[in-house]
Amino acid sequence: MSTSFGFTAATSPHGVKDAAGSVGAHLAAKLELFGSDERTLTDELCDMLCVWLELSGRVGPSSVLLTMQKTTPREESKNGADLRVNLATEFGLKRCLFQAKVLDPKTGKLRCEGKQGISKLRKQLKAARAECGALAFLLVYVPSQYLDGACGQFSTYEQMSCSAATPGISSTMGATVIPVDALLTPSGKWKKRKEPVGHLAGAFPNGLPFWKVLIELLVCRRGTWAGDPELSMKAASDAEGFITLTMHAEAIDRWDIVKEQAEGLLRAP
Repeated sequence: MSTSFGFTAATSPHGVKDAAGSVGAHLAAKLELFGSDERTLTDELCDMLCVWLELSGRVGPSSVLLTMQKTTPREESKNGADLRVNLATEFGLKRCLFQAKVLDPKTGKLRCEGKQGISKLRKQLKAARAECGALAFLLVYVPSQYLDGACGQFSTYEQMSCSAATPGISSTMGATVIPVDALLTPSGKWKKRKEPVGHLAGAFPNGLPFWKVLIELLVCRRGTWAGDPELSMKAASDAEGFITLTMHAEAIDRWDIVKEQAEGLLRAP
C-alpha cells in the first residue's frame, strides 16, 4: 500500500525559488549532521517543498495556483529511480524522473562510487532517459560543509546546528540536479569514463539547483508539453515504486506575466 497526501496553494515563481531553495539548504544540513540516505532525503524534499510552498504563498498577477499530491510507495522502484515529478498546466503534461545519490559527508565521494556502483548508476540513468528523454536527471544531495551555509527564506533546526560552511557555492545546491544528457552519450555510455560524475569541492559540472529546474519546467524553458493535462492527478498510480510528486499549475491571472517573472529569476546571477 502506498501513502499519499495533497494540498492546494497559491504561489509564484519567487515563491517556488524561496521554497525549493530552502529545501536544498535544509537537506544539505541534514545530510551533514545525520548522514541520511537518498530515499530519506528525497521523501523529505517532497514534504518540505509542500510545507514551504504553502508558507511562501502570495496572490498577484504572477501567481499560480498549485494543486499538489505526494505519493510514497512501500517498495523502491525496479530501476532504482527515486523521484517522479508530474507537472501539468493547461498546455499539457511533463513527466520527469530523478535518480538520487548522496555525496557522503565523511568520504567526499558519491556513495555509489566503485566499479559496480557506477555501472549500476549508468544503467539506472539510461533507463530513466529511455522513459523521460531530456527530462531524466541525476539528483545529488551535497552536504552543507561544501556550501555557503545560507538558510534562505526558511530555516530549520538542522541548518542552525551546522557549523561547517565554505563560501562560494550556494546552499541551494544541497539538491543539485544534473541532466542525464550531460552525463551519458546518446548510446548510453559515460561521457567521461575516468570520472563519470566528478565534482570539485561539491560543485558538479552542469549542476543546477533544484529550484531552477522546477521553474524551467513550469515556464517551458526545459522540456515540452505533451498529453492530456487532466491525467496529471491520476499519474501516481502508474509510478509504483517511485516517490511521486504530482503538480497541477494554473495561472491566476495570465501565463505571460508568470513567465516574465520567472525569466527574471533565471537570468539573475
